[in-house]
Amino acid sequence: MIGSKTRLTLLHSSAVILALFLSSGAAHAENGSDKQVNLPKPNPRKETVQEVLSDLRDARLCLAQVKQQAVNVFMEATRTEMTPAEPALEHTPELITAKMINTKSKFVPPRKEWLVFYVNTLEPTIHLLCEDLKDVDANHERYPAEFSKVLRPMWAPWRDDVLSINKSLDEMQELIGQEQDTNVPLAKVALDIYTKVSDLEKVRYNAAKAVRDVVNKGKPAKKKK
Repeated sequence: MIGSKTRLTLLHSSAVILALFLSSGAAHAENGSDKQVNLPKPNPRKETVQEVLSDLRDARLCLAQVKQQAVNVFMEATRTEMTPAEPALEHTPELITAKMINTKSKFVPPRKEWLVFYVNTLEPTIHLLCEDLKDVDANHERYPAEFSKVLRPMWAPWRDDVLSINKSLDEMQELIGQEQDTNVPLAKVALDIYTKVSDLEKVRYNAAKAVRDVVNKGKPAKKKK
């Protein structure tokens, strides 16, 4: 781990993402072992539509935290010496792209204390996302059947992107811990995290829309006056 062990307090518990996509079944012991595995008992209560939609809304806030720190690391890695002729940035860009990584530019060395702050903010949030993957595998689904049918196909891309983000975080930590001749690798790994979070935001939005569509489909048609 880089820097202080102190972590920022997160406003969202790991239950936020756990409630997103819950697959059926329970985890099995690896390698055919007969050893008893004490897994969390599944919650027998099915969630209401209000709870499902609230979970999906709160997941957006969690993803926004990760995305913002990815932007911060990217901007730190692509800093150049300012001259009087260059326009001042009024706001930090909300959108970052590969075109913004000019390999011919002379980037100034990133400030380690800033990078440590950004990574120490990223790490606990991404850790919770990864822990939720384990929880999903270990617990029965809590959604009514009609919701599970539309949400289950979205689980695979969600899982893949979370694991990819965690791998990129490991790469980022290694880059920060070593002396680098160029900032380009750090900028690229920050962009990778940003891109994957953007993909997760689409999955979250589609999940929320799918739930609303299921609810609206079950409502009786309004009579025309």
